[in-house]
Amino acid sequence: MLRAKTHTGSVLVLAISASLAFTLTACSGTASPDPGPINATNSPSEVEAALTPEDAVATRTVPLAGADVEVTVRPLVRADDLVVATLDFHGLPADGFISTTLLTGELTGIPAYSALRLLDLTNDQVFTVAMNSDDKAVATYADGRAGDGPEPRIQLAFAAPDAGIDSLGLFLPGGAYIDSVPIIDGDIPEPIPAEERYRPFDITTVVQAPVLPLESFTSELAGAVESLSSTEKVEVTLGSDVLFDVDADTLTKDAVDAVKGAAKHLKSREPGTIEIVGHTDDVASADYNQKLSERRAKAVAEELAKHIDKAQFPIETAGKGKGEPLVPNDSDENRTLNRRVTLTLTSEITTETEVETDGDIPELEEGLTATGEKGVRIDSSRIFEYRAPQARMVDGHVIVDLEVTAVDDEIDSSFGLGSLAGLWSYRGSETRSAHRSASGVTILMGTTRIAPMDYYYGDDKTGTEIWLPATDLHTMGRIDSGQTRIYSIIYPKLGDVETVTIQAGPGSGINAFRLTDIPVLSDAS
Repeated sequence: MLRAKTHTGSVLVLAISASLAFTLTACSGTASPDPGPINATNSPSEVEAALTPEDAVATRTVPLAGADVEVTVRPLVRADDLVVATLDFHGLPADGFISTTLLTGELTGIPAYSALRLLDLTNDQVFTVAMNSDDKAVATYADGRAGDGPEPRIQLAFAAPDAGIDSLGLFLPGGAYIDSVPIIDGDIPEPIPAEERYRPFDITTVVQAPVLPLESFTSELAGAVESLSSTEKVEVTLGSDVLFDVDADTLTKDAVDAVKGAAKHLKSREPGTIEIVGHTDDVASADYNQKLSERRAKAVAEELAKHIDKAQFPIETAGKGKGEPLVPNDSDENRTLNRRVTLTLTSEITTETEVETDGDIPELEEGLTATGEKGVRIDSSRIFEYRAPQARMVDGHVIVDLEVTAVDDEIDSSFGLGSLAGLWSYRGSETRSAHRSASGVTILMGTTRIAPMDYYYGDDKTGTEIWLPATDLHTMGRIDSGQTRIYSIIYPKLGDVETVTIQAGPGSGINAFRLTDIPVLSDAS
């Protein structure tokens, strides 16, 4: 069971009942029509005309149970302060089923269908499936396993956006992101019970309908500076190996540039107190590391004070020694990550930080590089081809549709696409995420690495925060020989960009590759 943990302005979990109305955070604007770039069939005349709840507004082809299954999406139907999504699956083999992992991800503690989400990219919000008093999804086939019939219909409840919003995007795992599903008034489509496992959902059982803000993360490829932005705080991490020589507390000649970069990130925010904390690895005694971490924090504070207005940004320092490692101290690489100085600014109002794009993208030392159109072929336990012929601009966000095709002869193999994400979350070892997600595919702009958007979902039973990315939460869906699966990945607003470069890895579970010169279609396109 997840326990709600409030971050200032970060989490909105709505408790409701069938007889009580509730008010959502106000939204404005209308999502752009879906361009349908991949495996998509959309009829503009249908979308623009007066719709009925049974009309098809988009289709996607998703590999399921060895077949290319067509998913038909119906309009979102308002039901008081909820909306109901209806998806029909056509061509599922008679003995096949829609798995929990496809729609949830390899992560316990979150309900089925958590990977199937509605998004408002104008206001950077994600709507996750509504839950009942038992923390179960309010949906058809509530256990997330539908099948044993050719035409299952899945229906799910979500919170409704403000009345001024007439469409939302739909994230369907395995298919290209649908950026506009109209919201209409009318009767909820009738269920289609396909087999004995069918369980109709009851919207009167909804007690929670989460609406969560999307957040962003960027880092420097050299590992010197990382910036975590949210509605609550900005945290900048400086690698101690860049700032200091071994066992030293005097800034190196390269450290000034790193501190200047950190100051630029912090000054883009509203005024507030900056806390500077030094951290070390586990080499040497606890007392030695504690004193070293304190001296290093003070050295960074003295340099930062030269580049920032202390009247608006008061500075406090502390040292944690080896007491709060970011990752376990079990390798030289991890110890390098733990040797760091963090600068945390808390302010009341969030402002967007421009992504640094200066400098050339460094060469990928280990791995394959090709254009997005050409793609790369990687032979591991299976042979997969990765391509990204184009990206899309949707409400200012860049969305990359990564195509993964099985080019071997395997049918129903026990091996699949294991991961497109690293073992450890960039938010540290005190957080959890979906480790077999596609979150490890990042955009490179100059020397800056941009992670997919993500959102704080809640706490697990141990109190550990769960952060989920705006991409597939599970990459292990079955892909047979010749089949293609789409992994849509949603990135922050990057301004007016014409092309992007993406990179996966290197890291645990990732065969490193880079795809360059991916054209970005504008909102107008």
